[in-house]
Amino acid sequence: MEMNRKREGELQKLQREVEELQMQNETQLGAFRKKHQEVQNEFAEQIDQLNKLRQRSYHTTITVIQSRQWRIQGYWVASLVLSSCTKVKYFNIM
Repeated sequence: MEMNRKREGELQKLQREVEELQMQNETQLGAFRKKHQEVQNEFAEQIDQLNKLRQRSYHTTITVIQSRQWRIQGYWVASLVLSSCTKVKYFNIM
């Protein structure tokens, strides 16, 4: 009879320890989930910023390319105009 009480006491003690450990585990798990969510939000924010920078860079690159093309076309047109002007002057003088 005394052995049974002793074992029941040990069993209750072990059950309390298990419950405490479960509560600690749940608390720790909640902290991990919270941290995980914070990291995910931070990564999403960084991805959004990188996408914005990529778009801005793309538009800047397009603008630079277009301005170079316009300059090249402008030089080409100017050279055509100059060459046609020199030809007209050349033929008018003679």
